[in-house]
Formats: sequence, C-alpha cells, structure tokens
Amino acid sequence: MVGGAITSGLGALGKIFAGAKQNRLANQINPFFQQYQKNPLAQENLAVNKNMFYGRMPGAQRAESNIMQSQSNLFSNAQRGATDSSQLLAVGSGLQGGTNEAFSNLAAAEGQSKAGLLTNLGQAYRGAISEGDKAYESMAQKFQMDNQAKAALRQSGMQNIFGGIGDIGAGAMQFGMLKDPMKYGNFLSKTGNSSLT
Repeated sequence: MVGGAITSGLGALGKIFAGAKQNRLANQINPFFQQYQKNPLAQENLAVNKNMFYGRMPGAQRAESNIMQSQSNLFSNAQRGATDSSQLLAVGSGLQGGTNEAFSNLAAAEGQSKAGLLTNLGQAYRGAISEGDKAYESMAQKFQMDNQAKAALRQSGMQNIFGGIGDIGAGAMQFGMLKDPMKYGNFLSKTGNSSLT
C-alpha cells in the first residue's frame, strides 16, 4: 500500500512538472510563418493605369502638332495662290473651320480613350486592394494560430498541474488512512457515510 502511495505521489509530481514545462513552451511559441507578401506587379499595374488614365491619350500631342502644321501649310499655300484679300480671308476661314473640326475629333477620341482606360484603372485598383486584403488576412491568420496554440498548451499545462496537486492530495489522504484506519473509520461513522468502509 505504501508503494502505491509513493507511485501515485511520483506520478502527481510528474504531472506538475509536465504542466510547468508546457507553460514554458507556450511562452516560446513564435513559429516561423511565411506571411503573404503583396505582389509588386499589382502596384506597378495600378501606377501604369493611373498614368495612362490621368495623362493624355498616346499620340494626342503629335496629332495636335500635325493639325496646326497642316493649317499652317494650307494657309501658306493659300497666301501664294490668292488673287485678293477677300479670297484669302474666305480660304483662311474655311481652313480654321477644318482645324476646329480636327480638334473636336481629337477631343472625342481622347474621351473614348479615357472611357476605355477607366475600366482598366478600376481593375488595377481592385487588384491592388485584393493584394492588400490578402496580406492583412495572412497577418490575422498568424495571430490567431499563435494565440490558439498558446491557449491549448496553457490549458493542458494547467490541467496537468492541478491534476498533479489533486493526486498529491488524494495520496496524502490514502497515506493518512493507512497510518490510522481507526480514526478514519470513526470519522465515517460520525458523518453517517459508512459506505466507504
């Protein structure tokens, strides 16, 4: 009987030490976790699309220069071939109307270009936002995993510690009963609990 109490006491101490070790391990939990990194191409794509949307349509400045050069060349030719000033004024007026129409067509083309680029810009913003969301979710996931692992180890450690303390208490009671069984029997008869004898 004494050997059983000693074995029980050693098992209880083992539980206490195991629980303390689990608590120490819980304090050391910081596992390597490859956090999601934003794809740099998403930001580059956004920057390119912003530049294209907020800038002028490719070739617009060249088109403006060509319109002005064309008007200048045509007016120069009209000056050389005009017989009087009224004829030159009429040709110049017609040339100005054609230039104005060319500028209006260029503005319409730029507007259509902007409409097409707006879709691309929206997609680029969605891509950049999605990458940011993935990075945040990855960070939150690591935080949750660490907390769950620490909590599980702490809970297991506490169960072992208090289980060991309970086992020591039960062992002490058993040892006391072995040492003086008559005293224990008298206690049971006074409390009316004779089923334990």
